Amino acid sequence: MINPASYFLLIIIFFSLTFLELHSRPVFTSLNERTTYYKDRYNVNCLNEKITNNFGNGFDSLYGTRNMKPILFGIAYRGGANNYDHKNNKRDNQNPLPTDGLNNLCKEGFSKAIYLYGKNFNTAPKLIIIEKDTLSYIQNSAMHSTTQRQIMKIILDRIEDPNIGPIYLHC
Repeated sequence: MINPASYFLLIIIFFSLTFLELHSRPVFTSLNERTTYYKDRYNVNCLNEKITNNFGNGFDSLYGTRNMKPILFGIAYRGGANNYDHKNNKRDNQNPLPTDGLNNLCKEGFSKAIYLYGKNFNTAPKLIIIEKDTLSYIQNSAMHSTTQRQIMKIILDRIEDPNIGPIYLHC
């Protein structure tokens, strides 16, 4: 017979493992596995297909983004910030991503978002942590060869390591 303390400990371990399994992004063994996962998840087969439309709709788990399209499946995506047409937090489009957009990218396994403009970036959170996932938010206008190389290095890191989450570049 199991004593009550042991039984309680087993229940805690079971629910902890179940919770971690439900709230963590997949672990990939190859780049191909990751690109296939994201291509299938967002149901896009062409780089011209939008994941979210101009109003931020189309894939609810990425609300806060708009006109989101793949650049390289599972590696890099581009789009905008859904500000002007946001359902709950309307503001001028010349702003960084709304917080729900950053949170949703993080929940989707993205590890970095890059704001290509500088306006109002100081108002945005720079680090999002949800469960075991982390998204860093940086500003990089890519106007000079040095900053362009930084972005290319960020992309290369994701190509070389299938477990670093994709990036979202936006204006």
